[in-house]
Amino acid sequence: KNKTFWGYQKPVFKLGNDSLVLDNVPVPHYQYNVPKLTIAMQSIQRFRAFELLKRIKKSTGAQFIPKGNDEEVRKVALRIFESLQQVNKERKSLLVTVYIPTAYDYANEVAWRKFLSDELGKRGIIFIDLTEEVKKQPMNLVFEGHYSVYGNKLLANILYEKLLSFPEVKNKLSEIN
Repeated sequence: KNKTFWGYQKPVFKLGNDSLVLDNVPVPHYQYNVPKLTIAMQSIQRFRAFELLKRIKKSTGAQFIPKGNDEEVRKVALRIFESLQQVNKERKSLLVTVYIPTAYDYANEVAWRKFLSDELGKRGIIFIDLTEEVKKQPMNLVFEGHYSVYGNKLLANILYEKLLSFPEVKNKLSEIN
């Protein structure tokens, strides 16, 4: 929906006549003021006030996950998944989607997760949600800003076990061997 990310232009999908349309392509190249913003942000980070702003943002629950009630985002996302599903069927491959939780998921129920689980399930798309298993572990072990070494190993092990629980995935893996 947004054509920029941190001041940088990006392509965006939208729906047109019930089909996916890629917008903002080619990406405009008039963003030369962004390096100045980056330099300014590095300078600002040296101040303790920046830490206060980060804490305020964290306490308000700011997140970069689309809101569950944004109908346009939902429609576009589902069309993207349907398109990916079609490509996988044509290639005789299997589409598997994975929700990797963030630290935000420890204390908050993210509507987007439930929406994807329900809608992708209806479409026969495998959806693996790692949230509940990750939340069983202490947050400070799993995250160190991003995932820690322990957290990455945990994710890999949980994902492997979940993948093997799907007969379709097991069959595809046995075809490879």
